[in-house]
Parts: sequence; structure tokens; C-alpha cells
Amino acid sequence: MGAADTDILILLPLVYIIPTYILYIVELFTMFVNRSEMKFAGSFFNIWVSSAVNNLVCSILYFLTFRGAKAPALVGFYSIFPESGGFVTLILFVVYCTGAAQVVLDLILCFNRFTVVWLEARHVAFWKRYCKIFLFLAFLYPILTSWEAWFFDVRVLPVNASDLTQGYNWVPINPGAIPWMPIPLIVSGTVVITSTLSFLMNCYVCWYLLKQKKNKNGKKAVSKHDTRLFLYNLLIFFTQLVQLYLQFFVMDVNSLAPAWFILFMSSTLRTSIAEVFGNGKTPLSIITVHSINPNLHRRFKDLATG
Repeated sequence: MGAADTDILILLPLVYIIPTYILYIVELFTMFVNRSEMKFAGSFFNIWVSSAVNNLVCSILYFLTFRGAKAPALVGFYSIFPESGGFVTLILFVVYCTGAAQVVLDLILCFNRFTVVWLEARHVAFWKRYCKIFLFLAFLYPILTSWEAWFFDVRVLPVNASDLTQGYNWVPINPGAIPWMPIPLIVSGTVVITSTLSFLMNCYVCWYLLKQKKNKNGKKAVSKHDTRLFLYNLLIFFTQLVQLYLQFFVMDVNSLAPAWFILFMSSTLRTSIAEVFGNGKTPLSIITVHSINPNLHRRFKDLATG
């Protein structure tokens, strides 16, 4: 494969990556300027904001350390970095931490939705009391399981010193420095455990929705709104399981899909974005699909205020 083909393969995804970064910034800015209002003050949005910032950092640094390093067009850029030292180690450490935090935050978001059904009205008080604790643990766990990266002797080295167009490797030279803390095993274990728990909770929610609709309407019916919630979490479940094998694609899905999902699902966010960036005169023509069961739909809408 020639240098031009390699550049296209590596850099072409920026066509959707950069617009998603912009969307994240727009959404976060909108939530920030409306922070004094109740519409973005609920636990769901508090968790989502933390997850969004984490996803942005993870995606940017993952591109920097893994994907972009192989692009011949960026050889001059990577030649600026020191070969080793605290800075290059810090970048890889943050990649490890944000990657682990990503799946933990996905689990917390799933649990947040699960409690709407499980705890019913009590979920509001539950998240007011424990939301900050969950977020603290979501970022503490990656630090406790990734600290060994500081002993890996991380280097930024050309793949082939005689042919720099082959790119660079941002890699640990001694990944087995702490043999009783194997990062691959910890990462795969974290992904499997969090994804399995998310899957089970989503199965319960799906079963509950089917049961409620069958009892109320005498037939099985699941609204498009509720189906999207379930299918989205199934998508996250499967992408997390194959993350070790399809890293580029799965990292993009895990890091970038939430920005588009929240835009599609939250009419409040769409309206607020229109107000902030359109002076309140530019409505967004995205149709919100409501649940067939109004009471159940209100429970899911409580995510934004609970």
C-alpha cells in the first residue's frame, strides 16, 4: 500500500470525526449556558456531560497515539515529539484511563435508565444522593487499574528509521514491567463485565416494557422511542465486546455515537441548541417519537430531571 493510500485510509474518517467533535462542543456549550435551568440539571445529563468530555479526550488522544501515528502525511508532526519522557507517557496513560472510564460511564448511564423502571419515583432521590459518588468511582477505577503505564518506558519511535513514511509507533517498550497488573486482561475483563451488566439491565427494561404494554393494551407493542433505547445499548454491548479486534471502528462508535444519539433522543437539547445558536428563531425539524404508554414515557423523560 502506497503512502497516499495509507493517508486516505487513516485520515478519511476525519470526515465524520471532526463534525462529531463540533457537535459535542455545541451540545456541551448549550448545556453549559443553560446550566442554571432545570432542563439539563438532572442526573442523566450530569453523567452524560462527564461521558461526553471523556469521549472527546479519549477519541482525540487515541487518534494521536494510535491511528494518526501511522499516517505518512503526519510524519513531520510526530517528529516534533520527544522520543520518551513524562509527556509521552502521560498521553498514553490518559488514553488508558479514558478508555476504561468510557465503558464504566456507559454502564452508569445504563444503570441510570434502569433505575427509572426499577425504583420508579424513588430514582430521583437515589441519583441526587449517589450521582457524584458514581462519577467519582467511574474515574477512580481507571486510575487504579492503569497506573502501571508509568513504568512501561513509553516511546515514540519511527516504524522504520530509514523510511519515515511508514509512520511512528507510540508504544510501551516494557509492557510487562508490572507482571501482576496485565493491562490487556484488565481491559478485556472490564469490557466484558460492564457490557454484560448493561446487557442484563437492558433485557430487564425491554421485558418490563413488553409486559407493561401487553397488560395495558392486550397486545405486545414497543414504541420506536423505547426500541431505540434498547437497540442503542445492544450496539454498545456488541461493540465493546469486539473492541480488542476492531479497534478503530469500535473506538469511533463508542466515542462518537453518543453525541448523535443524545441529539436525536432529546427534544429539549435540540430546542436549546436552536435557541442558543439561532436566537430562538430556528427550530430543528427532528421529530420526537413518543412512547405508546404515556406514563411509561414520562418515566424515561424523568431521566433528564432525575
